[in-house]
Amino acid sequence: MKQSCRLPIYAMFIGIFTFLGSAPHAFGITITVPAVANHVHQLPATDADDMVSLNPDPITYLKGATAAMKVALAADFPTWIFRYNAGLKGTLNLDRYKATTEGDDNGGGLIEATYTRAATDPAIADLHWIQMVVTNQPLGGGPNTGYIDPRPNDDTLPFYWTLAEDNDINSGNKTAATYSFFDNSMRNDLTDPDLVIWRGDLMLASWDDPGIVTVYDGIQWGWDLVDTVPEPSSLLLLLIGGFCVGIERAVSKKRQQNSITN
Repeated sequence: MKQSCRLPIYAMFIGIFTFLGSAPHAFGITITVPAVANHVHQLPATDADDMVSLNPDPITYLKGATAAMKVALAADFPTWIFRYNAGLKGTLNLDRYKATTEGDDNGGGLIEATYTRAATDPAIADLHWIQMVVTNQPLGGGPNTGYIDPRPNDDTLPFYWTLAEDNDINSGNKTAATYSFFDNSMRNDLTDPDLVIWRGDLMLASWDDPGIVTVYDGIQWGWDLVDTVPEPSSLLLLLIGGFCVGIERAVSKKRQQNSITN
């Protein structure tokens, strides 16, 4: 889900998460993790009864498109041909990865990344981001099994950025050697049960032939928003359950005493 880039972060540290540097993958991209100051694993919403947490954290490397992404691409772009190839050789630097919130019952995740191509990779001009979203609160009529982001689409292409955004300093911002990605997905916790799950499969792809796209490797990132305080009805059930257990134990103890004295 696209948001206007470089949004303010309504965040506070709940702890410091330590990363272990770059993570190279055989036949794939190298991933570097954000500095501690640019990482927030978890924080409460403003009302303090909801907690948003990055999940997965650290991000997960995907050596290729998942079966769900292949299904989503075929469903959303039936006239296109998608090919699936081995990973690229460049470096994906995670500049920021943070849990975020904008108020009561609201949470999300922010990611900002820059890909630097290797000499053997396709030219940056031919590279594009493709993101599939899996969430229990889909937007634009998308299925909860996965849909291609954004939805509804803002052009006719299967890519995250439009061609104009690719060269916008606040969006894809392509240079001769680098390509940027930014997303700040967000939802309100208005469901029952109070749980929002959001995952993004973010892949690099090349497009140099009309209607034919080659998908390489990428990452999975995301977040969960959970109600940490039981609803009143849940609290009532817990109290009733505890009361019943207490009565049962008291009766059992009385019976044991009677059996001894009688």
